Amino acid sequence: MDSLRVLVATENQLFMFTSADPITQLVSRTLQFGHIEYADGAVSVRNLGDRTFVLSVRNGKPSPLGDQAAWRLDAGVGLSHYSPTPVPLDAIGRLKVAPCKDDDAPVGSCFGVDDRLIRFPR
Repeated sequence: MDSLRVLVATENQLFMFTSADPITQLVSRTLQFGHIEYADGAVSVRNLGDRTFVLSVRNGKPSPLGDQAAWRLDAGVGLSHYSPTPVPLDAIGRLKVAPCKDDDAPVGSCFGVDDRLIRFPR
């Protein structure tokens, strides 16, 4: 999403992660077949095509998930999990920064599409 926020979406789940530090190496990636593991404040994404871990995000605590991930983000401010997802999968690519409903939220915390608003943890 930007230098502090990562979004992982499937047809029925949405994970939103806010990093404590800027993320410089992460880019957008779409997997045709993937597997998501979520446990103990950590999300790991595995590409089923070549069975490699693509991404591991943790909410600031140790977890064995995804230790071999290409992109590993450990310094988290917050991790939110939604199931079902509040935004349809086909709308994820159209999310844009939107004003949050409360004034104390940092700029870039909220994204919206089609009258739906989601907020990243802070």
